Amino acid sequence: MCVVSNPKLNRVACALTALALALPASYAAAQTGPGASAPAPSPSGPRAPLGAAVREVGGSTFVSFAEHQRFRPAGGSPVERAEAVLGRVLGDLGRLDHVGRLVPRRVLEAHGYTVVRFERHALGDLLVPGASAIVRFDAADRVELVLLDLGSPAAHDPGGAIVPAPDAGAIRASGFEGAEILERRLVAFDDGATLRRAWSIEVQRAAHERVRVWLDAADGSLLLVEPRIRHGRGRVWEPNPVVAEDMPSDVELPNLTSSRFLTGRYVRARSCRPTGVSECLPEQRAVADEEGDFLYDPDDPAFDDEFSEVNVYFHTDRVAEYFRSAHGLEWTCCEESSIIDVVANYVEIPGVAFENAFYSPSLCSRSQCALMAFGQGQMRDFGYDGDVVYHEYGHGIVDVTAELAPFDVDARLGVGYEPGALNEGIADYFSSTITGDPRLADYLAGGTLGGESSLRELDNDLRCPDDLFGQVHADGRIWGATLWEIREAIGIEKADALAFAWLTTSPSTATLGEAGELLLETAESLEVLEAADVETVRGIVEGRGLPGCERVVPMESGRTYQGYSGQDVITGNLGGGVVPLHYAIDIPADATRLTLNLQKRTFAGTYDLYVRDGERVRYVGARMPPLVADASFTGVGEVELTETSEHALPRCQTLYMAIVATDLTTSGQSLYELTADLETSGDADAECPELPMDAGVEADAGVGADDAGATGDDAGPAEMPMDGGDDGCGCAAPGVGGALPPVPLVLGGLMLWAWRRRS
Repeated sequence: MCVVSNPKLNRVACALTALALALPASYAAAQTGPGASAPAPSPSGPRAPLGAAVREVGGSTFVSFAEHQRFRPAGGSPVERAEAVLGRVLGDLGRLDHVGRLVPRRVLEAHGYTVVRFERHALGDLLVPGASAIVRFDAADRVELVLLDLGSPAAHDPGGAIVPAPDAGAIRASGFEGAEILERRLVAFDDGATLRRAWSIEVQRAAHERVRVWLDAADGSLLLVEPRIRHGRGRVWEPNPVVAEDMPSDVELPNLTSSRFLTGRYVRARSCRPTGVSECLPEQRAVADEEGDFLYDPDDPAFDDEFSEVNVYFHTDRVAEYFRSAHGLEWTCCEESSIIDVVANYVEIPGVAFENAFYSPSLCSRSQCALMAFGQGQMRDFGYDGDVVYHEYGHGIVDVTAELAPFDVDARLGVGYEPGALNEGIADYFSSTITGDPRLADYLAGGTLGGESSLRELDNDLRCPDDLFGQVHADGRIWGATLWEIREAIGIEKADALAFAWLTTSPSTATLGEAGELLLETAESLEVLEAADVETVRGIVEGRGLPGCERVVPMESGRTYQGYSGQDVITGNLGGGVVPLHYAIDIPADATRLTLNLQKRTFAGTYDLYVRDGERVRYVGARMPPLVADASFTGVGEVELTETSEHALPRCQTLYMAIVATDLTTSGQSLYELTADLETSGDADAECPELPMDAGVEADAGVGADDAGATGDDAGPAEMPMDGGDDGCGCAAPGVGGALPPVPLVLGGLMLWAWRRRS
């Protein structure tokens, strides 16, 4: 079964899989190039290069140079100097031979730093998506930090023939009208444990229907479907009708280069003309009057509202000016243009509301620039709230700096969405710092879209891991609130510089724990911060629980914890249904009963609960189910553990829990709640029971061992994100997708599909 969250793209992705499988495996055997060998690291472990401090944080390696240890490496350009540093650092760490090749990706300069980013190539010089090496120099061009996020080693070159990816003709010949393959690329796919050759295929039908499909190049099987649209919810005036008290302002429209339309030096604003076939044709509807002004009155809701087109131009130009003036960054499209396209009144079918906004990244191989689109909803125009425009542009800034991924795979915990949460959090922060208001998208508040007064609020006391939810918008509030608290404590300019400097250095698959560590590293070396500022930042970051934070939530008795299943196309496919969050509760010596209650909060949602005493429930992607545990409870509602229960209450130990959403690929994403009620005797003299000899030692046994597809406890794949029923990262509060019908696959030399449109 091949399941994608968007029913239309479901068929496209499944067709790509079937077409690839149907093509002859002998094709492209000549494309198989020599891979990089992978000797194991030195058994003595890494040594600190040039006396620098080396720390492992999550999947990243921080190599930090104190002030007296910094040096200016040989070389003329920043790239040459960074290459010299990497050669020395990787050699000293014993990783030089199994990295493959590091290729310069981007050079960024801001706030006294020069940051050089490299991408990793392996398995015959194929790109390893998400793997990076980052070198940061101080204002004196001395190396200050090296951050390695290189992923799995290229253990060997698997060789073998490569199944060709379907071309545009093949997909159209299968009856998929309107679907277009934008890009095909052979890459080295990292599943969290190994590298394998894979086809990365960008597919688009309508502007908001764009995905990246990953196919195993050995057999054409589907590995992953990654939504490429980053969504957001919001509306706007100065900055929105709520804050402006329904009094629109007449303002100058800066940087216009056209005397007739909303085309400027940095922004081109248009409206949507729906064709009635799930397509939007952008056209410039707003036209200047005889005085050269665009003085339209607001008309919401309306599908032909020129005011919205003017509004998105003004706010997009404003946020672009902020990044130019505050951070010296001018957004560019594939290094050819600085103009970003913005579409207001976005719909696809005439008269049918589009309840969202989104950012779609550039595709430079086709000279296709990025796009921001703001939907005309049934009750609200998403182009009416400046907060949302700033937020979506923030995603664009992330796209041209850190390229934060929507998800990550932890070899022990499984799929998680923390990089996507960081993306949402930093976009929220930039929006709020521009408006000076921690409340985002007041115009969209209420109902299913957010709280009573705003969509999200950064003035909160959320911390990691206690308040994790597992979904990007919810968990992004932790990161956004951390930055906002720093802003309140040390001032706007310093906090903005710190946030942007962090972003330029962040690896694309950073976790919240890694982000906290990197923020502290950056604060210690950022020139505009004084010693007192650094200590303030440290106190805030540590107070939020970020350094070393992992997505294992410590539970308190009697408290209800809510969580998210993960996206069907990511967690369901690659993650084996293991939800992003794990849980743990300490069991005291006088405990007599533990009652666990796991319930769904949405229409979809059936779950199995796995427990393990003294060790985390372990994710192993090759297993079925992909967990190592001591016991499991199927279709749980309520579970009681006592001294005499089949799985005895583990007194004086920590009980670890993991959840599998068993209906994720069939019914879609869901929300759940978990409560632990612990009863104790109050006996202060209660003694701990004797533990078995092998207690506390991780073994490759437990639930699912008979069905394991691997014999080791070290294998494991990857996952992706969900966003409130959308295909990307949006401003919406967490939502729930409906059930998706199963999609049959017909594999063979010829596959016939009819894509029938709705009448």
